[in-house]
Amino acid sequence: MSSVFDGICGFNNFSGNDFPGTVSAVLFYSNCNLRCPYCQNPDVVLGKIQAINCEKLDFFLKKRKNNIDGIVITGGEPTIHKNLPNLIEYIRKFNYKIKLDTNGLNSSALENCDVDYLALDIKTTPEKYARFLGSDLSESQIRENLLKSISFVKKNNGELRITVAPKIIEKEDFEEIAKFCDGTNVFLQKIRTKFEILDRNFFKNDVFCDENFIQEFKFYLEKFAKSVKIRDYGENSKVRVKKYD
Repeated sequence: MSSVFDGICGFNNFSGNDFPGTVSAVLFYSNCNLRCPYCQNPDVVLGKIQAINCEKLDFFLKKRKNNIDGIVITGGEPTIHKNLPNLIEYIRKFNYKIKLDTNGLNSSALENCDVDYLALDIKTTPEKYARFLGSDLSESQIRENLLKSISFVKKNNGELRITVAPKIIEKEDFEEIAKFCDGTNVFLQKIRTKFEILDRNFFKNDVFCDENFIQEFKFYLEKFAKSVKIRDYGENSKVRVKKYD
């Protein structure tokens, strides 16, 4: 049983906004292959949170299968964990719908992930992934992996998410980012730095998304994307105190 849940470090037992149209619970995988400075789950990304109790989590999944409709698998980055397909298969036994959050850089892992909804975070242009986000992949590898992952998003009727942050996304980046958004449903998310984030020094002060800038970005992306909407509740769920009841 423990191998199915290996790498899971956090669990929120209820969410009404992480899985569109679905009341869900959220599982958090530890560690990540990026270091986004605005990340709201730094302890998850850095692997600082102790693994959860597998028996209690298993009990929750069995007990709540008639009370919630879905399970969100997020992180950290789920696709860097080899047991992800096994976890998905196990959750399927309880007839939950499954949503997977990913940064799309490990696209080959998605081939074995049978999910109902796929959400992919486009961070910025491929060149900036190494410069600002800590990726060890080349620019061409990043572009190739993102494009392949986006093909899975389209097959799963999923979404692209873009957190609009200073320096990481600038007006001159619009054109290149827009190429990834062709024919997809895009959600723009406003950066939040008033909470704990991974690298506060990257942003000298509390940063709020300029409304005119995000509207301009939205207008530009609408030329390419299937739809573009602005979400006001920020990034993914944050890990809270673990509860299983």
